[in-house]
Amino acid sequence: MRLRELLDKELVSVDQGRRLGVMHDMDVIFHPETGQIEALEMNRRGLFSFFRWSRPQIWHIPWQAIRKIGPDFILLETMSENPLLREGDDM
Repeated sequence: MRLRELLDKELVSVDQGRRLGVMHDMDVIFHPETGQIEALEMNRRGLFSFFRWSRPQIWHIPWQAIRKIGPDFILLETMSENPLLREGDDM
């Protein structure tokens, strides 16, 4: 599978049973020594992302949390040992 094939797939949390969004702006994090994929980083823009004070959310999705990559969806666990980390949230 090529990286561009991951774009425009919907992220679905299997343990929460909800849709998390669509993969648009994404980076892949590789282990420097082994070259294996460690995580996906997704840049999620909010509703008011065009304002200067609005910071985008950066989601760090560990590769171990991904359960299945299908033709339209990426199924992942968000409550596993390696949870979905959100950076830039005000939570």
